Amino acid sequence: MEPAEHDARIWIDAAAAAVRQLDFPEAARRAEIAVSIDGGSSEAFVLWSYALCQTGELSAAESVCRRALARDPHSTSVLLTLATILLAQGDPDAAESECNRCLGDEGAAGGAHEILGLVGRARGDVGSALVHFATAREKGRDTPGTRYNLATCHLLRNEYEPGFELFESRFDVYPQAYADGLPGVLATGAGRRWGGEDLCGRHLLLWAEQGIGDSIMMLRYLPMLRASGAQRVTVACHPALHRLVAEQGGVDVVDIADVAAGNCELHCPLLSLPFCLGTTATTVPGAHGYLAVPDRDRAHWAARIASASELKVGLVWAGSPNLRDDLRRSVLPEDMAVLLDVPGVRFVSLQKRDAVTPLPGVLRGVHDWMGECDDFASTAGLVAALDLVVSVDTAVAHLAGALGKPVWLLNRHGSEWRWGETGDRSVWYASMRQFRQTASGDWRTVLASVRANLLEHLRGSASCEPIAGGAGAA
Repeated sequence: MEPAEHDARIWIDAAAAAVRQLDFPEAARRAEIAVSIDGGSSEAFVLWSYALCQTGELSAAESVCRRALARDPHSTSVLLTLATILLAQGDPDAAESECNRCLGDEGAAGGAHEILGLVGRARGDVGSALVHFATAREKGRDTPGTRYNLATCHLLRNEYEPGFELFESRFDVYPQAYADGLPGVLATGAGRRWGGEDLCGRHLLLWAEQGIGDSIMMLRYLPMLRASGAQRVTVACHPALHRLVAEQGGVDVVDIADVAAGNCELHCPLLSLPFCLGTTATTVPGAHGYLAVPDRDRAHWAARIASASELKVGLVWAGSPNLRDDLRRSVLPEDMAVLLDVPGVRFVSLQKRDAVTPLPGVLRGVHDWMGECDDFASTAGLVAALDLVVSVDTAVAHLAGALGKPVWLLNRHGSEWRWGETGDRSVWYASMRQFRQTASGDWRTVLASVRANLLEHLRGSASCEPIAGGAGAA
């Protein structure tokens, strides 16, 4: 039964309930009815615009906020909602302007500083972002989201001790995502979260909470855990990683979807390992490589391509289209094609695609055997046979670094935290060199620099070690 048509309050409460249930189209419908009854309160307008944002209707959400401000120009809740929308539309200057209108209101200042922190991040000004997020907490905006945003700023600056502690707030920011990741443990409370205490004689379950690249990055901690005296270490991860993880020895491997409640004494999400083990920027383990390739995969690909006389360079130009930020990290095939006329190079695709999607026409001439790589152990064998990998920020970049293979990372503007705020190196992978965008979306300048460095390297050396400094590196 729907709320009475004349009662705006009931419709507002109904819209809020739909938001809690993540039914944003229904929330927008209910909030719109609330507005239609009596002209709308700021609360109704905010619910309506928020719900529209969650369905990707940013222009409509902005229009709702503008309509609300015509009714009440000083509503800080609407101004801050509008600032969030403007930032999502790629206009940090306009978002900053709306936030500044709220700084004099003590009740809204914390929220304004939080959004100003996001504005700083969008501009690549991590110092400003840190100040605003910290100020937001001081002014009472000490939410999981604020702590998470503060964490990513510290991590970007390689300030790992405060960063990884605050990074634990991710479970409160994205509770459903993590509950879905390991239903056997999180949904039932089976076992106990490991916090870094003595493991001697214990069974520890490590579970994958995010992407495959994140899992590969954290596998560097397996030797430390095996050496800790743990009686048993089990890794619950994506099936595509099973053979590769099993090759590392001393661990059991299970499918993340098949973990049963009560099947472990202690458990730990993989990205909590740096926090539990006290990692700092100078104590990251395994930076020079830590993964072993199955012998049969190494031998198979060595026989196929290792005897080629050219420099063998693997290419990855796109991540998973299912990830929200993928458009920012991926490169158009036609932009990647600028590398293909470099003489003396055999280019090899490391780009995973579905079986019916052909290699883009502009990349014809790139050798493509990825249809034969049905998991990451096989892909690791192919990477091991190459001299260099050139990749956007995706799992193969982590794989190459974890194998100690020279890898040139094409890093987007507004870097992901693990690659640091500046510089062309990585504390996580000694064999990695970064080529950073200096402006959002500008891959052509980055790839021109990669091309120039390839040519320079071919003129100066027959081997392919990572090149220090050079054009295009920040």
